[in-house]
Amino acid sequence: MATLRGVRASLCTEAVGLKNRRGCLPDMRVSVVICGYTMDRLGVFTAAIDSVLAQTHHPLEVVIVIEGNPTLYDEIVRLYGDDPTVRIDLNDENRGISYSRTRGAELATGEVVASIDDDAVAEPIWIAEHVRMYQTQYVIGALDRSSNSNLWAGLT
Repeated sequence: MATLRGVRASLCTEAVGLKNRRGCLPDMRVSVVICGYTMDRLGVFTAAIDSVLAQTHHPLEVVIVIEGNPTLYDEIVRLYGDDPTVRIDLNDENRGISYSRTRGAELATGEVVASIDDDAVAEPIWIAEHVRMYQTQYVIGALDRSSNSNLWAGLT
């Protein structure tokens, strides 16, 4: 976790709207990017998506990027397309995880963008804990597993 004294504080105090006692917005919007590429991993992929949708923190946006697989895209649209918190995008080809995560970040509308692997399941407080860090400390960025607490568990 990277910290820089004063930067987060100034970002919080310049934010428009309601503020908590530390000067940060209590309803920080978070976007979570999840990328998938094959129907062979549909079970673990949907488990990852479902774990993000089950987060205790709101507002939350889930950005799903499908890497060049129209069949997987159609299935994900069938499963999640009616959820207003979910945005689904299809790359024209599989360009790799770095490209797809960047694409997801470009599509995201949250103040904070997180990502989770397609074979991971997040604990329900995963995003709430990240937001808590932004609200209580001078944080400008955070990485998974930045503390001793286990907020996610792999499925593979």
